[in-house]
Amino acid sequence: MPARTPRRNSTAVILEDIRAQNRAVIEAVQGLGIKVERDLANLRAELIERIERLESAVRQNSRDIQKNSEDIRNLQVGVSALQVELSAVQVELSAVQVELSAVKEAVGLKVDRASLVELELRVAALERRAGG
Repeated sequence: MPARTPRRNSTAVILEDIRAQNRAVIEAVQGLGIKVERDLANLRAELIERIERLESAVRQNSRDIQKNSEDIRNLQVGVSALQVELSAVQVELSAVQVELSAVKEAVGLKVDRASLVELELRVAALERRAGG
């Protein structure tokens, strides 16, 4: 076996040191890779959970919107029916107003009680004079 020279020994030591450093770097990179994979898996699970909650909320909102649309259609039908009823009431009110005007006019032509009593007293006085 050839004898090792001091220069050759120092090169071997440096080479061994470089190899040790490379192993340390490789182990660090592998450890970092494992951590990144774990972090990505956790992030993926969290995002899947959030997306599922959002999808559930969207489905519920869609059901709520359908129900609200149905309620709005029902309310529109109800409002239309009320408009028809209101039109009929307005026609009846117009007829009642005409009738009320006629009653007011007829009442205006009639004598009130005080005037009637006064008239009876005058007639009685005239009858006494004429008869008496």
